[in-house]
Amino acid sequence: MKLVEGFVYDHGSFLWIMNNLFFQYYSIIILAVSALVMVIVSLMTAPPAYDKISGLTTALFPTSTGRPPGPAGRQAMSLPSIVVVLLILAAYLYFTG
Repeated sequence: MKLVEGFVYDHGSFLWIMNNLFFQYYSIIILAVSALVMVIVSLMTAPPAYDKISGLTTALFPTSTGRPPGPAGRQAMSLPSIVVVLLILAAYLYFTG
């Protein structure tokens, strides 16, 4: 169903290209725009204070000694990430058709 019957964009115009672009290529465009915005915002803002970002990664995870956790601590903290990756992989394998 069309809003205006018989209407077509001029061949080769921006709107014609966007209308005829394979829908999965939009993800590439979104990735590029997101990466560009992330880099620009990162370069234009000051780095956050350490106390605001501590605990976001295993290297910044506070311990009683004030040093990053050892191999056993990193392994225990990475277990939930491994479980998530395995669940995503299982979903991909299950829903292939």
